[in-house]
Amino acid sequence: MVTSPKTSGFATMMQNGTEERLSRLLLTIEKAPVGIANVSPTGQWLMVNRHLCEMLGYSEPELMRKTFQDLTYPEDLAEDVRQVERTLRNEISGYTMEKRYVRKNGSLVWIQLTVSLIRNTDQSPAYFISIVQDISLRKRIEAELQRSEHRLQLLQALPGVGSWELNLESGRCKWSSETYELMEQDRNVEPSLESFMDLVDPRDRKRVESALQDAVRGQREYNVKFRVVTPKQNVKEIASRGRVFYNLGNRC
Repeated sequence: MVTSPKTSGFATMMQNGTEERLSRLLLTIEKAPVGIANVSPTGQWLMVNRHLCEMLGYSEPELMRKTFQDLTYPEDLAEDVRQVERTLRNEISGYTMEKRYVRKNGSLVWIQLTVSLIRNTDQSPAYFISIVQDISLRKRIEAELQRSEHRLQLLQALPGVGSWELNLESGRCKWSSETYELMEQDRNVEPSLESFMDLVDPRDRKRVESALQDAVRGQREYNVKFRVVTPKQNVKEIASRGRVFYNLGNRC
């Protein structure tokens, strides 16, 4: 049978389109800003992209000789394996979890792992698709916040020490009960940046505003001493410190 030029040209266009899509897909996987891998049902790495290799410190050939069990931090392995087994039994279609990998140099990296299972036509497990995102920075921030919260709780056990939070977008504040007492403010009054500045002695307002602006711009830690005039007309000297957190809701 002779194929007409028209049919041949259409087939060539289809082939070229498929090759182009495949090329884009492979480039996307290789250049993705997250780790992407295919993993066998037993845990063997079948395909890894460059970002995952860089994240873990292995070359591609080195990583392909490993299993995810080899690299998972021992304390996190049991939960990961449990989720894998549930997925293989078809109890769940996939899972997301946070865990730690051990890099080639022995250091740990916190990751968020998202896994889904691809099955063969007979529904037998074929391979897992794994997306690996480095969340080490977020974990460090969370740990620092926990340490700060513990220190704050210890400080608040001392007389005359209160705590506060300020949402930089809305201007709304949260005061501890000790801060209400220090400011001699009615508990039914919801504090805000504006109402706080109204309490600051007019002679000190410009200095307080400058300290807050400098902290927001990242030039220095918020650390300022000023006077307040309470609703009961008492003048008090206050020492206030704070830190701006941009990645956790823009609050300080």
